[in-house]
Amino acid sequence: MAVAGFATANVMLLSIAVWSGAGEMTQSTRTLLHWVSGAIALPAVAYAARPFFGSAFRALKARRVNMDVPISLGVSLACALSVYETVIGHGDAYFDAAVMLLFFLLIGRYLDMRLRARAGAAAGASPRWRRAPRAGWSLTAVCVPCPPARSAPVIICSSPPGSALRWTAWSARARGRPTPRW
Repeated sequence: MAVAGFATANVMLLSIAVWSGAGEMTQSTRTLLHWVSGAIALPAVAYAARPFFGSAFRALKARRVNMDVPISLGVSLACALSVYETVIGHGDAYFDAAVMLLFFLLIGRYLDMRLRARAGAAAGASPRWRRAPRAGWSLTAVCVPCPPARSAPVIICSSPPGSALRWTAWSARARGRPTPRW
């Protein structure tokens, strides 16, 4: 998120210079500012968009579409068009839009994660987010409080790519019961 914020601030400063001096700026100066914007934005997009690109790739691999697919497509196309316009030397570059979109989406994901953690803490559960050992599986474990002198049950939701959710619940090992599945 910090990389996207840094890139957004710097690319926007260069974009404001291009927008405000559009009538008085020579084409070579404008192209130079686009090249500098691209030099800042492209590595930042490659780094900051990794969660979106990874999620979109996993979704497409499972023959599904999630919200990260159009985000990845839009950011990629904006960067590709901006590089093309910069190389041919005319037109507008949209490096600022791609980096700013990533920055705001990453802020939204961070705030969503914090809100979910607070809601879980208010409900008395302590959510722990982990990755399953198998590649592509998403795994969520939530500890649910129970009366004293009993072990706390754990609910795990695991979803392999391309299949329906499978729920498993069990109590702590101290109870010695087998794992029920439903």
